Amino acid sequence: MIIVFLLSTINLSAQQNRLVHGGVHFGFEIPLNKKTFNTDFKIYQSLNFKVGAMIRIGYSVFGQIGFYYDVNKLQVENLRNNTSSAVELGFLKIPFLLGYGYSFGTKNLLRVHIGLQYDALVHMSKNKINLEKKEFNIHNMNILGSIGVDLHNISIDISYEKAIKPMAASTESKRYADMLCLILGVVF
Repeated sequence: MIIVFLLSTINLSAQQNRLVHGGVHFGFEIPLNKKTFNTDFKIYQSLNFKVGAMIRIGYSVFGQIGFYYDVNKLQVENLRNNTSSAVELGFLKIPFLLGYGYSFGTKNLLRVHIGLQYDALVHMSKNKINLEKKEFNIHNMNILGSIGVDLHNISIDISYEKAIKPMAASTESKRYADMLCLILGVVF
């Protein structure tokens, strides 16, 4: 509620100068890296989605910061004893982006962004295979690139997230949280 109130307040000043925009988003993520998590565990199914908000300052050239909660619903196999379990992970994601926008029509904007995104693993469900939070890199940074369009108050984005560190804390891990994301939102 507080976020919606703040974004509504920002919206009033944005109507006057059009330099500040806020928005709420919902998106799906497709994992692009299917390699083994580590020598003990293998992830073989994943459903990922995110919800969040953003503030954009500027129009043709702009900065944007966001706040997302990302949910990863996984099926994980314990390779030591051939058991599997559903595991849910929750990440706090904070993207810092710079972008360029090309205006077309009266309220339409084609956007290109690049930047960095901080990720923190903040939740892990209990599971039957003894996978623990300590087996993950709790903090990570991603390189982020995206293209999007604002059509009046609706935003559509396609982005690519490239993780700098692997998901697992172990050194033998080759699985990175590289994602292709489709995000829909409302811009105020």
